[in-house]
Amino acid sequence: MKGNKGQVTIFIILVIIILAGVALFFVFRSTIILSTIPASIEPAYNSFLSCLQDDTLAGISVLEGQGPEAITCLFLPSLIF
Repeated sequence: MKGNKGQVTIFIILVIIILAGVALFFVFRSTIILSTIPASIEPAYNSFLSCLQDDTLAGISVLEGQGPEAITCLFLPSLIF
């Protein structure tokens, strides 16, 4: 029974550390994450976002049309007869 108490204590300590880390991230996220993009990189960044958006919309349209069948085809090709 003593071993279980030790495991619970370690688990509680880990949960407290994780919650503190998440709280600190949200408190200091404005200083951690860059909120502006440098002007020299902005054209490439906008191009990347445009391509990402186009590919995402294409994927969404495939999933809308085929539903679960599209997922089966992508991840389980051996099940297609």
